Amino acid sequence: MRRDGFLRGCVFFSIVLLALSSSAFATLTSYQGRYGSEMDMARASWLSDLGISEPDTTIDFETGFVQDEVVLDTVLDGGMTISSPAGYGYVTNDSADMGNSLPIGTFALAIDEGDAYTFSFASPISYFAFYIMDNSTMTNGLQVNYSDGSSDLVSIPNGGSSGLNGIFLAMTFDKDVDSLYIAHVSGGDSEVGIDNLEFGTVPEPMSLSLLALGSLAILRRRCGR
Repeated sequence: MRRDGFLRGCVFFSIVLLALSSSAFATLTSYQGRYGSEMDMARASWLSDLGISEPDTTIDFETGFVQDEVVLDTVLDGGMTISSPAGYGYVTNDSADMGNSLPIGTFALAIDEGDAYTFSFASPISYFAFYIMDNSTMTNGLQVNYSDGSSDLVSIPNGGSSGLNGIFLAMTFDKDVDSLYIAHVSGGDSEVGIDNLEFGTVPEPMSLSLLALGSLAILRRRCGR
């Protein structure tokens, strides 16, 4: 009886893993919410769907950063690099540098509304989130560049123009992402703020499939005894 129970458990476990490997990240999925309860619920749903409690890497521009520090073309935590042809991007706690909007903590990254910015990763990622302040228009949205050369475009809604009224945007991807690109962000007053960059990877479907096949191999050996 114990042997039969073990075999049934192995079969069930393998079926679950195979189902997960075929359905995980079927499409690019985005989560959005304004600062406050909307953001909290969107972030909780994002993490829950990923099956994680916290992202691999969070860059909140707090510990280790100082006022007016330029962080462009510098390798940050998690192997991320932020670049812009104009070279405008610095850490600040001055709300005037972000259209009178406030960061989540003390500091955030101020960027110019007319410039283009690329977020590149040393290793491909499978999820990403950030908080954007004082954006009133994003003409071209956020472009997601996949490792296979394809891309997707994600729209970002308008945020508030003062105080804690920014927009939280999170995404999960069905394939590896090398970089993200934003351009023509308008706040109406030259600057836009970005805060709390969160990203990382989760087990790929192939890994789950191999684990399932391994379980089936063990089951076959057990049955042959």
